[in-house]
Amino acid sequence: MAVYTALLATLGLDPLTKLKRRHHLQQGLPERLDGSVDSYLRAALRTRPDLQAALAMRSSAQALVGKSQASFLPRMSVTGTAGVGWLGAKAEGAPWATATLPNVAALMTFEWTLFDFGVRQAQTEIARSRSNEAEQVVEKVQRQATQEVVAAHDEVKREPRALQGCFLTRTERRGRRGRRHEVVRKRPLDAHRYV
Repeated sequence: MAVYTALLATLGLDPLTKLKRRHHLQQGLPERLDGSVDSYLRAALRTRPDLQAALAMRSSAQALVGKSQASFLPRMSVTGTAGVGWLGAKAEGAPWATATLPNVAALMTFEWTLFDFGVRQAQTEIARSRSNEAEQVVEKVQRQATQEVVAAHDEVKREPRALQGCFLTRTERRGRRGRRHEVVRKRPLDAHRYV
């Protein structure tokens, strides 16, 4: 059961969703593939959840590198306040006399850390290491997806009836407004061969 919920979470579906499989297709599959291997590869790279997660991790790691490098730069901040004060007085037999007193204050601070016992350098190296690791994960997932797509495409080109070994998975779930949506996906019977 844990594998089932992990699979649904990886696909971005609610873990409480029940999947139904059909082994017989209601309508026939095409005899041949109309698209090029590049179009299938682009679609696979665009829709794979593991690649999307790796790309998000890479972006996060690159942001951490930028943040740690920015800690070496000087910082300047300016704070200001402005206001008006009214002062009024009345002498006996005279009308009210008022004066408007504007007040303005500005404070500028300049901060530049010159020595911190190597803490910032260590943080920058850790961030670069995480960024390099995330980049390698992205490249690995892209290579794996490319190999899977090309292998499946070549198999179907060699054996056009290979598409008949697929089954449909049907997922029902509720949308944002309570409407039911049905998602139908074609998957081969051999899990390691799907695109």
